[in-house]
Amino acid sequence: MQKICCPVCDSVKTEIKCELDDTNRDRFLEFSEIKFSGYLQEIINIGLHPIIYGCNQCGFCWYNEIPTNNQLMKMYSCGKSLGLTPTFEHKIIKEKAITELLNGLLRIIKKNNNISLLDYGSGKGGFSQMASISGFNVTAFEPSLSRNTLKTKKNINYINDLSVLKNSKIKFDVIVLDNVLEHLPDPKLALLEIHKYCNKNTIIYVSVPNILRAHEGKDIWDLWPYKKDTMVHTMAPFEHLSGFSPKSLDLLLKKCSYSNISKIDNFIFSPLIFIKKIMLNLFSLGGSTMRIIKIK
Repeated sequence: MQKICCPVCDSVKTEIKCELDDTNRDRFLEFSEIKFSGYLQEIINIGLHPIIYGCNQCGFCWYNEIPTNNQLMKMYSCGKSLGLTPTFEHKIIKEKAITELLNGLLRIIKKNNNISLLDYGSGKGGFSQMASISGFNVTAFEPSLSRNTLKTKKNINYINDLSVLKNSKIKFDVIVLDNVLEHLPDPKLALLEIHKYCNKNTIIYVSVPNILRAHEGKDIWDLWPYKKDTMVHTMAPFEHLSGFSPKSLDLLLKKCSYSNISKIDNFIFSPLIFIKKIMLNLFSLGGSTMRIIKIK
């Protein structure tokens, strides 16, 4: 039997964590119907069989087969809310978190004005709009045309294809990948591509869901792919194509020639987050999957 290697650490200490079978097929089809108008069923009907592998060496999890780029774009265009409307309090908390992130970035950037920011995977554009209001010169990259609401915003440079930046030779002061890598078919390729838009002072913010602290807890694979009246599953098909542990995230960033900013800059960015990360690691509480990095 052929060994399945981890795409992050190359270990063969891997195993199947979950797959589509008779125990979860009805839930998969229900999720497909209410979230994507049945489109996931179309994908599996033409031969794709979802299996999630996990690496026992670094903790990375991934789908063995993923839809094509065209299929993913169509999937997102079909996507709709599961009916879990965010509360007003949730919106306030989210806006506060974005404000704290932007203020933290401003504290560690070695410029006072004309700060350029690439919002990589801008989605509906909430972060880009707040960054623009805060004074950043924002370029918002979102490949899914149906998800973006920034096309009419004159103060934001919206693009859906990074190739338009290649001839400009632009280097950004800040690049933000906030809950993006887990959606990408090839996170490594994306991280390497970003090098083109960095100089030695570029700050890159990366945050992904932590598979070790998933909201499903120990039932994560029993609850795949969907449970009514709950948050979207941490490895929802095929929205989240990868699941990162702190160790696997660090290994991938290192493999792509990134290094963490200094501890002093991490503290300046956010003393609270700095202390929280120390406590999570100290008491083995799953660690953190937020990193502020630079190219080596």
